[in-house]
Amino acid sequence: MPTLSGTATRPKDVWSTHKVWVDQYTGPSSYVTGGDALVPADVHLGDIELILFELAINAGGTIYGPVYDTTNQKVLWYVLDTGAEVANGTDLSGFSARLLAIGH
Repeated sequence: MPTLSGTATRPKDVWSTHKVWVDQYTGPSSYVTGGDALVPADVHLGDIELILFELAINAGGTIYGPVYDTTNQKVLWYVLDTGAEVANGTDLSGFSARLLAIGH
């Protein structure tokens, strides 16, 4: 049985109060430490509550994990086997991941 906090602000929402946006996100050609800016207007929303990403895989089979930082409105990229943020200046333009943005 899973352990859940039960503290979600809208645990039983049926999406009638939210907008969702599904898109394909491609990484920047030169990643900047601290994240790649992604604001609500980029995903056609007025605000963002949550963005979920698939894993980002390139043609060579390397896999990174993009994660959205809602406070700073940036996508942080992580190396999965180390947990470290991708190095500054890394070319991520060969990496894509679908995203689901949820907001208003």
